[in-house]
Amino acid sequence: MLEKEEYRRRTDLLLAFLKKLALTHFAEPEDAVKELQQVYTFDDQGRNEYRHEYSRLMQLISDINANVDMSEDALLANLEGIYEYISEESEKPEKPSDYPLLAKSIFKLKDHISLEILRKKAIETEHSRMKDQEVKIEELQSITSKIKEETKEAENKQKILTDQINKQQIDSIAILSLFSAVVLAFMGGISFSGSVLESMQNTNIYKLALITLMLGVILIGVF
Repeated sequence: MLEKEEYRRRTDLLLAFLKKLALTHFAEPEDAVKELQQVYTFDDQGRNEYRHEYSRLMQLISDINANVDMSEDALLANLEGIYEYISEESEKPEKPSDYPLLAKSIFKLKDHISLEILRKKAIETEHSRMKDQEVKIEELQSITSKIKEETKEAENKQKILTDQINKQQIDSIAILSLFSAVVLAFMGGISFSGSVLESMQNTNIYKLALITLMLGVILIGVF
């Protein structure tokens, strides 16, 4: 089992190596394998003495995304090329003894990085979807608020119009009532005058003049 300092040193070597792969295509797979052999070593039973930390790979992907000169695609492409190279070399009789074990470690490393990239993209997609939903919700709230304002304005206009109609109805009823009263009074006055005049056919001229004068005063008072 590695000491903490040695484990930390190898982790720093691995992260620096991976960042270099993210910058450009690695020209010499053989040189890459040599660097990885400094990180991944195996005991007499073939057990890996170093295991990379998944949490550090998560931070690595974040660092790559923050650097415009680095690329996730370049990193994955380089790891794939290194894995294919060491897998082919492992089939050769004169292969180094640790190549098959190193190939397995590189495959796990490549697989873990791929999973982390997929996880990050899934989170970004979900975040983008939630952001779109928030925008749509804000738009709906704005539309709802506008509809409420327009509804309130329409209700106010309707109330004003209803009040005006009611006032016009009251004014119309008052005018008709007054007109009816005038007509009834006029007709009543005419009828009364006619009755009086008919009853005065045989009355002397002075009495007739007095009654006519009185009827005139009554009719003037009516109008």
